[in-house]
Amino acid sequence: MIKLFKNTCLSLRSLTKLTFVFLLISVSCSDNKTYSLKTSEQVLEIRKPIHELYKSLKLEDEKTPNFEFIYSLFTKTAKLGYVKDDSLILKSPNEYFSGMKGAIDKGIIKLLHEWEIKGKTEYFGNVAHHLSTYGVYFGTTDSIAERGVTSFQLIRIKEAWKIQSMIWKAEDESSKIPSNYLEN
Repeated sequence: MIKLFKNTCLSLRSLTKLTFVFLLISVSCSDNKTYSLKTSEQVLEIRKPIHELYKSLKLEDEKTPNFEFIYSLFTKTAKLGYVKDDSLILKSPNEYFSGMKGAIDKGIIKLLHEWEIKGKTEYFGNVAHHLSTYGVYFGTTDSIAERGVTSFQLIRIKEAWKIQSMIWKAEDESSKIPSNYLEN
């Protein structure tokens, strides 16, 4: 009787192990995994113009940003806005970046490097939102000159993602960036 009980238990264990292995293989080959990969690829595609913008906002070693390329990352009706005190200042990409270009041409800006510290993307169809915590070196790389949060709104037009708007707020004494916007 004990021998039969042991054999039955061993058979059940073997069956349980085989079932687990089968389920593991089934799940790893399922459509859900493919969808997950497609989602990741989609998010990377959405983030592409944002990462290109950050990569382009760099002035070092006499190399200046390619402003024509920067303009191409935006829709024709795009708006850029920054929160200053309790107001919103809106400009077109051309208005905003021409001011930066003028300061570079006059030698006022000699070193500039902006990058994303952390970001999160959400999307539905051809509409997306990306919340980006950024850092900026200005004049020196010894310390961060500015940190803040930018809200990007993107639209997919003719198979390409473009930035429709971006609004940002720099961190200050009265408005500190929450830790969950900084941690990976």
